[in-house]
Amino acid sequence: MKGQQGWRAWLAGGFVSAALVSGGSGAWAAGAQPVAGQVEEIGQARDAGAMLEARFRTPPASARARLDWRLPDGGAASSAVAADLDWMSRTGLGGLQIENASASPQALRLVAQGAQAQGLDLVLALPAAEAVDSLDGAAMRIWLNRCFDDLQAALGAGMLGPHGVRGLVSGTQRVALPATTPLMNAQFARLRGYDPAPWLPVLSGAGVGEASAQDQARFLRDWRRTRADLLNSERFGMIAQVAHERGLKLYGAAPEGAAPDDAMAMRMRADVPMVVVAQAALTGARGAGLAGERRIAEAASVAHVYGQNWVAGEVLPDMGPSIIAPWTVTPYAMRGALDLAFVNGVNRVILPARIGASGAPWFGPQQSWAGLAQGFSDYLARTSLMLQQGHNVADLAELADEEAPRGDAPPRGDAPPRDDAVPPGYARDFVTAAMVDGSFVVDGHDLVSQSGARYRALWLGGVARPMTLRTLARLADLVAAGATVIGPRPLASPALADAQGDAPARWQSLTAMLWPEGQVETVVGQGRVIAGGNAGVALARMGVAPDFRPAGSDAGSDTAFVHRTMRDGESWYLVNRADHEVRFDGHFRVMGKAAEIWHAETGQIEAASYRIEGGETRVPLVLAPRGSLFVVFRKPASARAVQLAPVVERPLVTLTGPWALAFQGGRGAPARLNVPALTRLDRSPIEGVRHFSGEVAYGIGFRPPRGWKRGMPLWLDLGEVHDLAQVRVNDRDMGTRWQAPYRYDIGSAVRGGTNRLVVQVAGSWANRVIGDAAARAAGAKAAIAPAIAPLTADIARAPLVPSGLVGPVVLGTTVQETGNGPAHSAGGGPTEARSTR
Repeated sequence: MKGQQGWRAWLAGGFVSAALVSGGSGAWAAGAQPVAGQVEEIGQARDAGAMLEARFRTPPASARARLDWRLPDGGAASSAVAADLDWMSRTGLGGLQIENASASPQALRLVAQGAQAQGLDLVLALPAAEAVDSLDGAAMRIWLNRCFDDLQAALGAGMLGPHGVRGLVSGTQRVALPATTPLMNAQFARLRGYDPAPWLPVLSGAGVGEASAQDQARFLRDWRRTRADLLNSERFGMIAQVAHERGLKLYGAAPEGAAPDDAMAMRMRADVPMVVVAQAALTGARGAGLAGERRIAEAASVAHVYGQNWVAGEVLPDMGPSIIAPWTVTPYAMRGALDLAFVNGVNRVILPARIGASGAPWFGPQQSWAGLAQGFSDYLARTSLMLQQGHNVADLAELADEEAPRGDAPPRGDAPPRDDAVPPGYARDFVTAAMVDGSFVVDGHDLVSQSGARYRALWLGGVARPMTLRTLARLADLVAAGATVIGPRPLASPALADAQGDAPARWQSLTAMLWPEGQVETVVGQGRVIAGGNAGVALARMGVAPDFRPAGSDAGSDTAFVHRTMRDGESWYLVNRADHEVRFDGHFRVMGKAAEIWHAETGQIEAASYRIEGGETRVPLVLAPRGSLFVVFRKPASARAVQLAPVVERPLVTLTGPWALAFQGGRGAPARLNVPALTRLDRSPIEGVRHFSGEVAYGIGFRPPRGWKRGMPLWLDLGEVHDLAQVRVNDRDMGTRWQAPYRYDIGSAVRGGTNRLVVQVAGSWANRVIGDAAARAAGAKAAIAPAIAPLTADIARAPLVPSGLVGPVVLGTTVQETGNGPAHSAGGGPTEARSTR
């Protein structure tokens, strides 16, 4: 503690203000007031555009990420709880979700009271119902009321509901389902239309009389479907009902494990559909990535169809195969998983405080870079805010198959069929037969859901699938009313009831009407059926242009997109999935609006060149490696084409040193160190520096570079950084970056004479953990890092990871080229500047 205080005092004593270290609330506090209602109705404001811009720069609490946090077992000191909650508020989090609410009633009450005082949203995870018949709604109600009564007693009066704990998370636990329930036969007959009793031997592998193998498979499908339907209605339906009776919002995910689930039906009952997003879904074969994306997209599709608007995703970082991977996690390690989440519909991020069985800290006050986390938090909030605006745009509604629920089916997983890829340039939502049956109407030739989601066609997927008679009849009604159905003729019905009586004849009659032999397109009533699974060809046949397409040198790049339509315009979120920069002309299906680029990493909004022609708007774009941006069309176009003058970057001076370093106390490094030039800390001859983990401040003085004057842009580029960096110029906070490029606009803070630059850098825990493990192997008892890692010999032998500010640190300006050359001339190339102390 003494070392920590000395480090902060030294920083405050003329080198840099203490606010650099303490991370004061700053702009976050000014914009953190909770907003009533679930949807940000920015479009209702008198000046919607100005309000959206203001909230993009300083996002509201409703867009802020949440923290998945665990109560400490056996109670917690009020000061420790208050410190953690204070960090959450200063870092810009909007709330927290507690996984183990029953661990400590004392700690739970402290957290609830502290969250209320800090204005943090608080939700609790429902405990597992191991001894409850989850297929019996009455039994579930008894158990739920007992849980809520116990919770109310632990929290105290008035702390359960809108003024205390506001939400409940359900579905993330593994559900222990009974093989059956006393009411199963009656429920089965009600849902499937026949008595299951004669068919029960099939469940044990025995045959039933002369029944065909196909009919026995149909009964198994019906049995599994019935269990899934009951899990949905009796468990999840009752959870939603009782939660709403208690004044709580429900965050709903599908259960883990092999229990039968119809995940979309279960999430339909939630106020906020929820999904777990793992970076592992992006690694290995592309098919694994598609499977992970489908799980996310299904959750988002429920929100789009039913109008829930928020889609929560608990995003897990990519830890990689290294033995020290859990202690190398930084915000950039989340980038792939976050992009996977955002482009598939997540717009409320939940971050785990700890990761994996190791219990290594991920996003919490124990993390080595916790003091510099607000920039990353702001990025998440800005992206979420924009993806909460308006409505999702998708041309296709893809009908999910009606076979056995995937969670209880043979291990083909949830990977889509081989020919199920979305046509390039278009987007889809997934819909179930129940949604089509009860939630859609036809408006003109569009399918429209009860929340206003609009689709140009219902797609049956790229390969033929089974379909029940009820769904087939519903499709015939929708087509007759004007809808378009795309897809191959269905296979036989998977339901046993459809194989009895006159049902097979009716099924054959409907399929023959909708899919006549040899017909590519069939008009039925006001609508049509386009046979074949290629949705891209069918949409082109309908005259539906791609919603977004890249053209140019990098037209084949892996660029994913999300399109949102707002009250006053359109917004596309683009993600470059490649590890290299891509350049292309983006073609957007919009006309009459000027283009803008919105950067979530910095809050910067800039005008863009554009050309309106052929029913679309073309915008030249550059996306950084694994980068993203928003292309926004709100303001009326002043002309059909606008070409902005090219911007040229002019490096002016390189800040070479010497540099004064101040290390965070209590981490094994010297308090101060002067170095003549920048180099990686992990290569230092000083053991405490080489194994340092935490925050280190780099200080240097500089004069305004020759060729620059006030009013001209002045940027600072830090070059190579590991891994987060906050910049202050003359005690003015210029922001935090957590990924390359580490560039800042500092012109407004620079003055004549000597200026003071302080770069606060923080990396992961890895090097300190390795150093502690090496010391333990040499016989040392104490460790410097918190007890977050097993100090094994294998970890002691692990290679150190790059750390510190490496540079080169360059000051430069940008100029716009005109017909007569640069608008400002900086003259010459970059020079070197030594420190001006």
